[in-house]
Order: sequence, then structure tokens, then C-alpha cells
Amino acid sequence: MISAIFGLIICQQTLKIEGHALQSLAASSVPTPAVETFSLTNGPLSDIAADTFALCKKIKTLDLHGNALTELKRGVFKGLRDLESLDLSHNQLLKVILLAEIKKKTQFKSINFRLTRQLLQTYLSCLL
Repeated sequence: MISAIFGLIICQQTLKIEGHALQSLAASSVPTPAVETFSLTNGPLSDIAADTFALCKKIKTLDLHGNALTELKRGVFKGLRDLESLDLSHNQLLKVILLAEIKKKTQFKSINFRLTRQLLQTYLSCLL
């Protein structure tokens, strides 16, 4: 669990970790199901397992900006039924899953991508 790895105390429903050293994230290393805001930013995170957030049904805000993510696997956001805001800016995304998967099952309201022009054109052409 992240709190054990970093020796953190989770106060209220918020867990913010900046400048971490994690390269991958799996279900065994995510916060308790009570967390509503989870921020894991500015580190070398490049892989998130498909079932990572399956038990985190209360997360409303997920901030993963400033990592090294290149791809989001199908099912990575499965279980986030209360998700309202997702920040993926300042990553190295080369492949983006269709957001219909998120929108269908959540309270989803906003997303922050910072896509390269080429990726944005590819993504938009898939939607048209």
C-alpha cells in the first residue's frame, strides 16, 4: 500500500504524493477505498495495471499529472464510479483509450490532457 511505502498518514479523504519514485501502480498499492482525492504526481510512473482502481469507488478526483505515462490500458479506470475529475496532463501519452468507458459508468465532468498536436489529430480522427 502506498501509505506503507511512503510512511504517509491519510488524513480525511485526501492523499497527495508529489515527486514519488514509483514506476508502476497496481491494485495492491492504491489508497484505501475511503479516499476521495488521490494525487500521484511528478514522478516516473509509466504503467498502471488494468484493475488498479477497481476497489476505489469513492475517488472523485484523480491527479496523475507530470508522470511518464505513455499508454492507458482499457479498464484502468474500472471501479471509479464517482470520478469527476481526471488530470493526465504533462505525461507522454502515445495511446489514449476512448473516454466513453469512463463516461458511461461515472459522474465524470472534466479531464485535463496535454496532448501533442499529432496525438490530438490522431485521437480526433478516431472519433469522427
